[in-house]
Amino acid sequence: MKIAIIGATGNAGSAITTEAVKRGHEVTAFVHSDTNISGIATITKDVFALTLADVKDFDVIINTFANHKQPELILDAATHLIHILRGTPVRAIFMLGAASLINTTGRQLLEDLKQLPESAAWINEPQHGFYELTFLSWVKDVNWIGFSPQSNFLVGEPTAYMLTQGKIVEDAAGQSHVTTGNMALAVLDELETPTTNQSRLSVSDAF
Repeated sequence: MKIAIIGATGNAGSAITTEAVKRGHEVTAFVHSDTNISGIATITKDVFALTLADVKDFDVIINTFANHKQPELILDAATHLIHILRGTPVRAIFMLGAASLINTTGRQLLEDLKQLPESAAWINEPQHGFYELTFLSWVKDVNWIGFSPQSNFLVGEPTAYMLTQGKIVEDAAGQSHVTTGNMALAVLDELETPTTNQSRLSVSDAF
């Protein structure tokens, strides 16, 4: 499978890149600044400069672009990619946040986050993750899938994962978490054995 990964040097992107290469896929990394990633083709190009010509020959585009200082750009990147992929057979994977998941309180996590002290200083990022999923849910002419981590998205090795049906789940210690390695397992398993389309999958470490 020919896979393009946008943001391949980030935490999620690097884990997905490693797993895809391990499984023998043909991987190309799209990065914002000059960076060489050992063993794979690397193209330096801003996500907003990508055109259909850049991506049309791939089977899958995995978007792990992130911008913590300007989270509105994450939504902008998603809309740009949808625009250039409309009507094509290319599969698009979007890494989303956890804010749209249902918390253990039975409420959407985003609503609980808004109630935390001083949330005004950082709520913009999870809010735009929610906007991104809302936007994607309206898209019917692109073969897209979103992936949401748990509350804590940690850099870590692949072990085992479980899908959580759009919910936050907690382990015996009351912690909600998934490693980048386990997210990579979930993404590559879905690519190799598709189970859904135009929908969101949520992933947790197995426990």
